[in-house]
Amino acid sequence: MLQTRASVAKDVGPISDGVHRSVLYLDVPDLAAIRIALDGWPLVVPERKTFYGAHELSFADPAGNFVFFASH
Repeated sequence: MLQTRASVAKDVGPISDGVHRSVLYLDVPDLAAIRIALDGWPLVVPERKTFYGAHELSFADPAGNFVFFASH
């Protein structure tokens, strides 16, 4: 997925600050196992449903990469 900086700032403001090194978007069949695995880990953006119909969980890894898990 390609987005302009302005689009990212509007859609996912917390990652538009330039601190994160990269963004990884992983399509998974279900978020249930991801919720369990990330229990207690701070989410950068709360779980959400996007305008294009994806259910997403997202966090920043220790190296500063931003990771989305999405179920469509």
